[in-house]
Amino acid sequence: MVRDRTERLSQLFLRRRPSSDAQIRRILDESSRYNIGDIRRNVNTPTYPLLFLETANHFRFKFKQTKDRRPRTEPENPARDGAFRVSTEVWVIAYEEKEAGTLIKTDGHKDLPAKGRFWIEPATGRVLMSELLVSNRKLRATIDVSYQSEPILGLLVPIEMREWYDNMKTRSHIEAVATYGKFRQFQVNTDQTFLIKQ
Repeated sequence: MVRDRTERLSQLFLRRRPSSDAQIRRILDESSRYNIGDIRRNVNTPTYPLLFLETANHFRFKFKQTKDRRPRTEPENPARDGAFRVSTEVWVIAYEEKEAGTLIKTDGHKDLPAKGRFWIEPATGRVLMSELLVSNRKLRATIDVSYQSEPILGLLVPIEMREWYDNMKTRSHIEAVATYGKFRQFQVNTDQTFLIKQ
């Protein structure tokens, strides 16, 4: 755990300033130093793939419904499907980033297009699972996240993130699993003053 990171992040969201976005990026970069292995990364945040569904980013992606409902199972890891079981009707929506200036970049600031799938509950539009894949000649990465309803907060939250990385240059392989719980809600109080110019 990175000490005081939680407190710093909560203050950024509660006291948002124009410099907050740059500060969030710096914290993400700083936190990436604590990742295990020789692959530097800061996209292993469970809510990151949800950015692709924001209206402002739709132009970047091609979306289509697919019948390929099962998460990909790597031959060396047949247990991968374990976290991805749903008991409700879902639509599986495949996505592929087509626009230049991709959201994910390499260390050399080159485009690294994302693709993957979302498992979406059609009646509500809630994302139950996400899959993020990126690859080039040097790297192959997969990040799967499953979301579950949190009764206290009344919304879906990430409960598990599974990561797989292959560094083609060093032949290293990284697998990681993160689980999440004990969610809490921040309370924000605001005061407003209305002025009338005469």
